Amino acid sequence: MQVQNNYPQNSFKSTIRLVNPIKFMTDIRKIYRQEVTYPWTINESKIAKGAYTFRVCDCGVVGITNGKEVLLMHICPTMKENFDFKKIENFILEKINFLRNSFTQGFVLGGIADVPESPKSIEYINNYCNIFERENIPFSKFKGGNSERHVAYFTENDTWLICNGRAESLNKMYHFTPFEAAKQIFDDVQLCELDEIKWQ
Repeated sequence: MQVQNNYPQNSFKSTIRLVNPIKFMTDIRKIYRQEVTYPWTINESKIAKGAYTFRVCDCGVVGITNGKEVLLMHICPTMKENFDFKKIENFILEKINFLRNSFTQGFVLGGIADVPESPKSIEYINNYCNIFERENIPFSKFKGGNSERHVAYFTENDTWLICNGRAESLNKMYHFTPFEAAKQIFDDVQLCELDEIKWQ
């Protein structure tokens, strides 16, 4: 679903690529080890030219880019450091104010529905989306699903990578379009008008 909103019009279009693990590992070597690591709290977040993170399951990834830098967050809802969502929200708002310009865009990915050990998984994803909507920042959303994902962003070509083990078979065996494949991997996919989704 291509979402139309009354957002400020950017002069560039972000590319979101669905990639296999080999392609993902090859490409992140170009990011100079800017990894968002465990334990996946706001303290591990990175602001850099490019960043990446592994093993997104019930966690949520939040990205904010302004064409020059990206903030990449990987937040685990079961870590006690993340129980106070207001602290996470204030951190995001602070970074939005720091990064905001006419090109600022957002990205939200993750969450698994109905996970007993992680009841706030989808709630947190919805909260991230609400922040972008309130701040009038265009964003694409990849919510839910039940498999592990890896995420990366490259400022130099304004590209997001989403790595999932099913992506290659959905492309080569079933001949899905990238958007159709994303709908198979995630429960809810919404692509803002400033983004396009492609194969690797």
